[in-house]
Amino acid sequence: MKKTQIEITINEKLVTVKKLALGKYGELLQAVDELPKEVTNELSKLEVGKDGKGSDTFFAKLPIMLGKSWDKLINVLAVATSLEADYLAKECDLVDGANLLKAVFEVNDFLAVKNALAAAFQKKETTVAKQTGSGK
Repeated sequence: MKKTQIEITINEKLVTVKKLALGKYGELLQAVDELPKEVTNELSKLEVGKDGKGSDTFFAKLPIMLGKSWDKLINVLAVATSLEADYLAKECDLVDGANLLKAVFEVNDFLAVKNALAAAFQKKETTVAKQTGSGK
């Protein structure tokens, strides 16, 4: 069974990262949309294998991407964790941020969301193709 929340300690403070409700997920998508296009393009290319390792190219570009979008990334993390952006910016270090981001990904299982949406739209496209007689 998937976790619905993860507790981690940030600066001796216990933080609970919870699964996002639909309304909060919408806020997160808006915050992600505010990231520079270069960053979102690279994030969309990121593929994490079964061994948990990401693309070497992605990690090579990560410092530049972070520099170009630092405030926006903090905002994304604030929305995803319900922590204040000011707290994240002034009290959390890079390891804290990475741990928070990891917890957000683990709890929300974004890959499962992506797969469910892809399957839903694929089924819709197949139904439309059959109805119009243009099956593939």
